[in-house]
Amino acid sequence: MKIVQKPPVKKVMCFGSFDILHEGHHYFITQSQNYGQKTFIVVARDENITKLKNKPPFFTLEVRIKNLKKNFPFATILPGHSDDFWFHIKKNQPEIICLGYDQSVNIKTLKNTFPSIKIKKIKAFYPEKFKSSLLRPD
Repeated sequence: MKIVQKPPVKKVMCFGSFDILHEGHHYFITQSQNYGQKTFIVVARDENITKLKNKPPFFTLEVRIKNLKKNFPFATILPGHSDDFWFHIKKNQPEIICLGYDQSVNIKTLKNTFPSIKIKKIKAFYPEKFKSSLLRPD
């Protein structure tokens, strides 16, 4: 009897605020999921969004996580770490990190810190129409 080994599960990780979940987010996460079998979605904490965007998110972290779990039940949804941006990368060791077209992570630093991880930049999906800052009611 021949034993067939299954290939290892490829892990993919993406990051975002996902404040007002819209078609652009769905596109980004779905495209990210295409790169592997296990997807981790790291959701930015309220205080980090406030620092980055100079205003608090419209929805709380808990609501944003709940919305993602409802829409992406097979993904692992994780709250961002309060002070260590690399925490979930170190803990879960994804093979691929997907970044959105508008994410300003220093890719060189990311590659130097985690040389074995591939970085994929996901193209925009109608950014003039689907962007949280445009859809936010305030």
